[in-house]
Amino acid sequence: RLRRLAVVGGHFQWGVWTSAPQVAASHLPAIFVMLRDPVARAVSLYYERAFPSTAVRINDLAAGDLDFLLQHFYGSAFSRFRDEGMANAACKMLLGANLHQGRFPNETEFLSYPALDVDQAAARLKQTVIGLTDRWEDTVRVLAFWFPWINVEDQVRRNTGLGAEAETRQTLLPTHLQLFEQYNQCDLNLYALALELFERQLEVLDMPAAGAAVKEGREGGSSSSSTRGSGSSSNNDGNQRRRSSMGSRRNYFPSADW
Repeated sequence: RLRRLAVVGGHFQWGVWTSAPQVAASHLPAIFVMLRDPVARAVSLYYERAFPSTAVRINDLAAGDLDFLLQHFYGSAFSRFRDEGMANAACKMLLGANLHQGRFPNETEFLSYPALDVDQAAARLKQTVIGLTDRWEDTVRVLAFWFPWINVEDQVRRNTGLGAEAETRQTLLPTHLQLFEQYNQCDLNLYALALELFERQLEVLDMPAAGAAVKEGREGGSSSSSTRGSGSSSNNDGNQRRRSSMGSRRNYFPSADW
């Protein structure tokens, strides 16, 4: 089955693609990474995973209890850990330091995280296309350019759960905000870079040559579909134009030089 794999989506660590036989270890595929403000993400995770058990809002937690949760809570599903918790999750995934996701608690008892190298995480982030939850409309534009085959259907869904009225940076107690930031320093540094890189992506989208690549891809797609059944040469021409268009877009793909 892995040999037929073309696209992988989900909460995965860096390097997961090397499990596919058709991807050489030295080959970096096209990668899309979705990021969120680290404090907002941690607050949201608390309300989704921890609040059903604690029934205590974040600002009502004792500072010591919040400190413990930030260090040790990972959430679980069917007795397995679901992700890397509320502390530096983005850095951990980009560095391949996901020690809890998908594992049983007894499998992680003696595991400890290595020192998180923000420079290495940043270097890897520069080689990806970035989306930001707080910039959704612009993220859709980014996807339409670099990954036009991704069909974005969920345009109107909003947080209607317990986190809909969650604390924000502005409403968190100063002591609690300090704790969130203390345990997410790597992610905060990474997110600051992501904001900068995201703006560079938008600059690429506004380049005339980038617009031409999008137009070329649309024309190639319409030509192929409109000539369906009228002969293989027309379809082949359309497919060739689409491949050429994607090749043009690849010229603008983020790299370590960004």
